[in-house]
Amino acid sequence: AGRAYVYSGQTGALLYTFDGEAAGDAFGHSVSGAGDVNNDGYADVIAGAVNNDAGGSNAGRAYVYLLGDTDSDGIGDACDPDDDNDGVADLDDLDQLDPTVCADTDDDDCDDCSIGTDGFGPLPDNDPANDGPDTDADGICNTGDNCPEDFNPDQEDIDEDNIGDACDDCVCANIFCDMGQNGTYDPLDISYIVNYVYLSLDARPVLPHCQGDNGDWNCDGSVDPLDVTFYVQYVYKSSGVGPCDPCDCDSYPGDCPPYP
Repeated sequence: AGRAYVYSGQTGALLYTFDGEAAGDAFGHSVSGAGDVNNDGYADVIAGAVNNDAGGSNAGRAYVYLLGDTDSDGIGDACDPDDDNDGVADLDDLDQLDPTVCADTDDDDCDDCSIGTDGFGPLPDNDPANDGPDTDADGICNTGDNCPEDFNPDQEDIDEDNIGDACDDCVCANIFCDMGQNGTYDPLDISYIVNYVYLSLDARPVLPHCQGDNGDWNCDGSVDPLDVTFYVQYVYKSSGVGPCDPCDCDSYPGDCPPYP
């Protein structure tokens, strides 16, 4: 495979050892200074493997090694397993040279190192529990929290509408699309909608938008006698006209306020 060595020009001490990747590569056949490739103020090195087959039989390959010390820990980047000292190994780090970028292990859309501890210092900066503003202190940063103002560390969302159950006014709207919220279009729904529609306005309850969606069969923005007709016809199979989309609040323009 071959091997290349870098020695100190000042003391003669061995500074770095680099090994080839595969037998027969002839790695280290040629080694040279590469200048300052990444403009970090440190000279870098290039080494050749003339018989490397990655690009074809004996096509060869060149390797550039950055010899700087990004985190100033006394271990050069070329052999430092964590160049930016953020506590995440370079192999797993999204940005090996930036201590404020590393990974998102808790999948909350906030980088675990975004808040950090001491930058390039010796303390780890990856802290999934403190990786961004977290208004409700549930361990999920606001950006990825489906209820940013309500404590819900489990992020439960039974109807999968990206609004967590802890703050969803209509938890079951996307599961039970009938006005009675039992999963079936039946006489119970007719009872609900008749009692609602034919009460005087001052006696009507305010429907949360989930029941309003489900009662507004033709999606005209109101629960009215025409919807009663549709419900009766559908339940008793005298008409094949189905609901427009009672579970989809997006079928209405703008937001979905409670139905009057």
